[in-house]
This record gives sequence, structure tokens and C-alpha cells, in this order.
Amino acid sequence: ECYVGGSLSVSKKLATDVRDDQRVRTMAISDGRGITVFVSLDAFGLAGSEVNKIRDMLADYSEEKNITSINISCLHQHSCVDTLGLNGDIVAALFLSPIRNILGIKNPSGLNDEFMANLYDKVIGTVEDAVESMEEGDLYYGAVDASEFIRDKRTPKVIDPNINRFRFVPADGSAETWILNFGAHPNSLGGGNRMLSGEYPYFMREQIKEENGANVLFGIGAIGAMDAAELDKDDNVNCI
Repeated sequence: ECYVGGSLSVSKKLATDVRDDQRVRTMAISDGRGITVFVSLDAFGLAGSEVNKIRDMLADYSEEKNITSINISCLHQHSCVDTLGLNGDIVAALFLSPIRNILGIKNPSGLNDEFMANLYDKVIGTVEDAVESMEEGDLYYGAVDASEFIRDKRTPKVIDPNINRFRFVPADGSAETWILNFGAHPNSLGGGNRMLSGEYPYFMREQIKEENGANVLFGIGAIGAMDAAELDKDDNVNCI
């Protein structure tokens, strides 16, 4: 069984269904002096200790390939498997943790060990695949105003209005790779949701792949209290 990350729940927040896949996207880039790796996870969050564990598992490979930096980020979907251990049996954790600590017994957690082991394997595999498939090409930057799709729920209402894009165009004409950055919570399913989903980043990646043939690594920006604005039936922005 897996718990759903995101908003805390007194009851056990167990996943009931899978709406779409959770994925990891990885890009390796170099200017000739060393390789920098960017990893983007469909996940609510990941502890620094978990990030360091993955880096340690890649230590030998990093030295061999001159990887100078491995950056792992999460897209903060509130509808992904709990990777922080916050949404387990909270009642049991509150009342039994002191006793368990005294007795030296492991405290309950929302983490699924089998899921986390698979997460490590998948991240490591994508890092190696990205490094081994690096190509020469040109890198471009651009941005587009997407402020109509963002709402700030708190004052002062300050947002980054742009979807920012780094666009890598391989010299051999093969599929492009885009790094997109956008500042709005992927939380459209709400706090009571029990269905696993990659939310709008998943569908953005799928649609861009279908329409442009590009591989997409999506990175969440400064989100604070920003949510993705909902659209009404007439495709007008609804910020209620």
C-alpha cells in the first residue's frame, strides 16, 4: 500500500487509484568542463538525505564520467505517492512515537520501502541514460507570458508570469529537449484527493511531445501560494 503525499490527513491517506503515471525526467548538459545533471521527479518532495543517498549511489559513475553536479528537484504534486513519510498513520505516530522511541522501535512512516527502492533505481537509470546519450547542439532561451494561468491566493500577490524555456537543438536534427520552468502548484485535484496523478506537468509533457516531438524536463518555480488557475466552460480564467 502507498500513501498519497500533499495535504495532511488525520485518517490514513491511502491511494485508491492511479489516474496517470508518475515519472522522472533527467537531462545531462556540459560545456566541455564537466557534466551537470538535472533530475525532475513527479513527487511532493524528497528529503535531503534521500537526495544524498542517490548521489552516493552514483559516486563511482560520477567520477568516471566527470559529473560535477547532480541536481534533484520535485514538482510538488499533491497527488503523488508520499516520498517524505508525512502521511502515514498520523494518530499512531502522535501517540505511540514516544513509547517507540523509549523502546528503540522504528516509528511508523508513510514511506513505502519498495516504492523508494524503485525510485532510486529509476533515477540512477535515467542519469546513466542521459549521460550516455549526450549529443552536440545549440541551446536557446525564451519565455512566454502565462500570467492568466496563475493565481496567487495570498497578499501581496506577486508572481513570475512567465513559462521560461531552455531549448536544446541537437546538431544531428534529432528530437529537441526542453527545460521548462513555471511557478504554480500542481494541486488541481484538491486536498481530499486519493488518486495518484502527475497533474498538469504530466499532461504538458505529453501534449508537447505529441505536437512538437520534444522531450520535456519540467521544473517548478517559486510557488508559494500560487496555484494553476482553473478554466471555466468558455475557456476564461476562473480564479475562485
